[in-house]
Amino acid sequence: MKGFASLVLTALGLLVVVVWVVGHLVVLLAISLGRRRRDLTTQVETGDPLNWAHVRLSEAAIHRDGQAFEREQQSRARRYEAQFQAWASLKPWQIALCFTPDDHPTQADILTRYKQLAVSAHPDHGGSHEQMVTLQGARDAALKECV
Repeated sequence: MKGFASLVLTALGLLVVVVWVVGHLVVLLAISLGRRRRDLTTQVETGDPLNWAHVRLSEAAIHRDGQAFEREQQSRARRYEAQFQAWASLKPWQIALCFTPDDHPTQADILTRYKQLAVSAHPDHGGSHEQMVTLQGARDAALKECV
């Protein structure tokens, strides 16, 4: 379960980073939109009659930019949610044997991965009895599922 807990913590860390990045992107968009509006206000204050057409066109462009940005953010959120759900749905044996959600291991893949991990988990090589028991249980569960 330690592997699952670290996976969940990693996923949560990734989620925090994504939220941080999205927040910064929203701030940058707000700054950009604020600059456009300030420029428009300056143009309107000059009293130039040609500026009104420019104001209407610029407001439409701002609206389109905002909608495009919102659609992109929603698409990213759906993609990140799908990735998170895929990682959260991993079985304990997939976590213990270090398989990703996209992996569809064969019996040979499972045995190869077990042998690689058993080297470091074995008590004679710095591992512990509990690590070996967990690894053997994961191997057995994986082999039963692949049959």
